[in-house]
Amino acid sequence: MNRIIVAFANDKNRSRISEVLEASGYAPKKICRTGKEAIRAARSLGGGIIICGCRLPDMTADDLSYDISGIASVLAVGQPTMLEMCENESIYKLSVPLRKDKLLSAINFLL
Repeated sequence: MNRIIVAFANDKNRSRISEVLEASGYAPKKICRTGKEAIRAARSLGGGIIICGCRLPDMTADDLSYDISGIASVLAVGQPTMLEMCENESIYKLSVPLRKDKLLSAINFLL
């Protein structure tokens, strides 16, 4: 069972990532706007993968990764310059423009 959580501040990004996942058989279990929502979702699901932007309204991908360490994996998607600011080595990073095959490979790796 895949426990995938999509967390982006931007509605368009949340929708795009969710649509790609659903079309590929990886329907997200939760779709969130903030880091706190993603953390609650990961805890309620018992872990999983959080696919998020580098910055959420209430925290960064680094903060999110530290807060859910040992519970869920973080896959950050963003501009290369923004990804460089993610210092936590446990964050898996994908730069935009995002290719579907790269996203699916990353998810398979993290699952």
